[in-house]
Amino acid sequence: MKRISMMGLSLVAAFALSALVAGGALAAKHVNSGPLKYKSTSGIAFLEVEGGGKIECKVSNATGEYTTSTSGTVTATFESCETIGKKCTSAGQASGTIVTKLLATEIGYTSGKTAVGSDFKPASGEFNAEFACPGSPALSIRVKGSVIGKLEPPNVSSTESKSTLKNSGGKQEIEKFEGGAKDTLVSETSVEGGPFAAAGGIQNVTSSVVNTEQEAKKGKKILHFADPSEVKTGGATPVLGRCRPSKKKGKFTEANCLTEEPVGDPDGNWEFFPVPS
Repeated sequence: MKRISMMGLSLVAAFALSALVAGGALAAKHVNSGPLKYKSTSGIAFLEVEGGGKIECKVSNATGEYTTSTSGTVTATFESCETIGKKCTSAGQASGTIVTKLLATEIGYTSGKTAVGSDFKPASGEFNAEFACPGSPALSIRVKGSVIGKLEPPNVSSTESKSTLKNSGGKQEIEKFEGGAKDTLVSETSVEGGPFAAAGGIQNVTSSVVNTEQEAKKGKKILHFADPSEVKTGGATPVLGRCRPSKKKGKFTEANCLTEEPVGDPDGNWEFFPVPS
């Protein structure tokens, strides 16, 4: 029996787009800090069977956070999931709903020091997700290993971004970070209660990622602030952070924190703060 690949994680991960900075008096009184929280959504997600066949989910969503400038956690939910006429469901969920375990995320370079991806793997334990597809034959499926999705665009401060995992030439488009070990998904399938057998797999899903607003109190009022972020490239590793206005001695001259001031004489209007600062 061919193995089914899967990893609930369209996410992530991710963050960046066109410049967006909170303005006016409120921005001056509030500085976004702490973990970067986000939500992501997608349309159809294909969880492909090695050698042919698919599990198709009509929609997915994920909720996660980055607690450091390179790492965090996320959980993804896939809805209306089917394969060859059978609904696929995680234990305790509504029919056709697959929910991943808590996944650990890590960003890294995928090509030179310009392209960035996010790696997804179990935060603890062995499996990313477990689910069953009752019918004839009845399937029980569990997924382990890891998978890397592309984060776009880097070096742009925004509340929105895109995460993409896709098939390329019969394999996952991105299989490892530069200089790193190969990252692949392994799915294990049991047919009609028989022994589990393992094989590889591929995930195809494109997700829109939106950073969660931060809150602050002003008297009895709760104020909401957009939390733009960006993934800066060029260093030993990509770094997730926030480009903020600086009253004086900022290291950067513009709102994406890319153009640096002269060394020893910084007087720019922007400064970059890695998460969770």
